[in-house]
Amino acid sequence: MVLWRTLVEIKLRETWNDRIRFNRSGLLMILLELVTLISLFVGMRVFLNDVGRGLKSGGDLVALAALTLPITFGNGYLLAERMLFGFKARVDRLMAMYPQEIIKATVVTAYLANLRPTLQIPTLMALALARVWFPHWQLELWVLYFLIPLIGTGLALLVLLVVKRFFLRLSGLLLIVTPFLQIAGLAVALWLGATLVKGKRVKVWVSLNLPELIWWIPVLLAVGGVILYTGLKSAALWEKAFLEQEERGTGRLGKKPTEFLLKLLSVFRLPAPAQAVILKEWLFLWRNPLTTIRILAWLILSLLPLINSWLGAMVNGLSPLIPTFAIWYFCFGELIATAYQAEGRRIGLFWLAAISPGQLATGKFLAYLPLTFFAGVTAGLMNGVIGLKGPAALLSIIFSILGTTVGLALSLIPAGLTMNKVDYAGSSLTDMAMEQVPLTFYSFLSALLMGGILVAFYFIVSLTPWPGAVLGVVVAGSLGVAMTGYFVKRRYNL
Repeated sequence: MVLWRTLVEIKLRETWNDRIRFNRSGLLMILLELVTLISLFVGMRVFLNDVGRGLKSGGDLVALAALTLPITFGNGYLLAERMLFGFKARVDRLMAMYPQEIIKATVVTAYLANLRPTLQIPTLMALALARVWFPHWQLELWVLYFLIPLIGTGLALLVLLVVKRFFLRLSGLLLIVTPFLQIAGLAVALWLGATLVKGKRVKVWVSLNLPELIWWIPVLLAVGGVILYTGLKSAALWEKAFLEQEERGTGRLGKKPTEFLLKLLSVFRLPAPAQAVILKEWLFLWRNPLTTIRILAWLILSLLPLINSWLGAMVNGLSPLIPTFAIWYFCFGELIATAYQAEGRRIGLFWLAAISPGQLATGKFLAYLPLTFFAGVTAGLMNGVIGLKGPAALLSIIFSILGTTVGLALSLIPAGLTMNKVDYAGSSLTDMAMEQVPLTFYSFLSALLMGGILVAFYFIVSLTPWPGAVLGVVVAGSLGVAMTGYFVKRRYNL
């Protein structure tokens, strides 16, 4: 029997070889962790030096540290998904006699990954604040530093096992939601931290009257113990779900989708290399079940303000571009960020077809360009909710398409650096779904850049005449494709 400690050692050694020994990208990750630590403790201390008053209750620090939970839950869910239902899970299943050993190894490996400072920013911010206002509570906060990720990891494992066994249709949706859950937890933590630095309290937490920090530790210990015990005892759920996945396998695309896409591409008279890239990209998107889930999520979110009066009233007080960009980013932002991440061994196809990096970048951009029309449709629906008509409604639709086009072109630049970085050796539904989930630093950077560009475009377009906005889109799009081709060239090797 292979013990869980041996499996953990194997997984850590794989990470060391992939990130440090045979690849220097791990050094960049280590530098990022160090920069995060220095920025939080030094930067916040500088701001706190000018504050004359502090908080009266440590309950706010607990609320701040608790925001680590959604971040570590999201990261733990993605890691557990890869380890338990990816291609390498077959090897683990053959090595270990008992499924419970694999579950233990997964929990430990994911927990160690969740201890990284970049995933513990809310708790580190609470520690920086406690160093000035509540120095006697630093030990308790350090306990939370190690305790909250454990709860997040255990909860992620438990949710994953239940979903995979009983609610498989929700699996793809959770793969979309979990990365945005991480981003939302970080965003709320930064906002709350900035508020607390000024010595202010948030009304929500004032009304809750949270207990002191010392009372939370035994409660969280009990909750974490129950979650971990339940997760470890649910190993049978994983074994059944994994065997069902192996039996299902994946189907092959028939001739009809390929013939239809070829006829569609022939209408546009594009160069042969660009058509080849677009066809390959569309076929991979077509076969991926997560693509269907994204489109269904977009349709539901776009129609909700028309159906629900409360959401309609909330949208009615906003510019139509705000909900349009928010819905489009939620549904398709990750898709753009992972445009190059999923290539792996497929890069050999481009070599055999003699496709240059520039042609690949152009083809990728054109392949994902139709997604911008989803933004135009959403803008039209938002115009109906708000009651916007005439030229103003037309301009909002045009600007929604232009804004997402700029975001698409520029966010593909860092996405190009993920080329040849992730190799999907399996062909299971999980492996296909993970192709559309950011797994590298540059894919996460691309997703963040996309959100920042959409926000910046909204503010710029309100100050710029529409001819200038159109010209800016053309320049940004051309620059984005050119720079993407340059960065892809650096990764374009077998």
